[in-house]
Amino acid sequence: MSFESDSLQLVKLINDAEEWPAMATEWNEFIDLSSSSTFSTKAHIPNLKPTPQGSTTTDHRHQRLITCKTDAAWNKDHRLAGVAWVFTGAHLEAPIEGTAIEKFVGSPLVAEAMALRSALCMAQTLEVSSLNVFSDNRTLIRAITGNTQSKEIIDIVKDIRLISSEFATISFSHFRRSENSLADSLAK
Repeated sequence: MSFESDSLQLVKLINDAEEWPAMATEWNEFIDLSSSSTFSTKAHIPNLKPTPQGSTTTDHRHQRLITCKTDAAWNKDHRLAGVAWVFTGAHLEAPIEGTAIEKFVGSPLVAEAMALRSALCMAQTLEVSSLNVFSDNRTLIRAITGNTQSKEIIDIVKDIRLISSEFATISFSHFRRSENSLADSLAK
């Protein structure tokens, strides 16, 4: 490499660094720039309905089953991803919605995996014991269920499997993007 090409690369890096504050302000409602964290989240958590008295164990388990739908929106230029999840269930007064911004995201698949991992962490926080998880990303679901592997998300899938072991019951399923409009709109 010549001195000239090194200088051009340095100028490009400086220009990119100067553009960062402008780019970050586009996301300022989601990202706390004073924090060193790469994860910021917002969630609306409504009240839980009490379990009806006189219900059987099977009824109680069914009522406590939560459905989780996840999605992500990836910005290639800024390497940011908006991730979202929506929890629904018979014992919830309203859906529980959560969003986060993830920094330094390399691909849409990584963003989808991060969304699902974030949702599982929120489910743990909410002390959910039974969870049905849905994603519109077939590659991600296949990687989690062990049918295929993808090198770019292998570590995130390991995290997902580890977190999943904490639930009494958990399932992962693919569904059509058209069935995921709420999580999709939250991720954007």
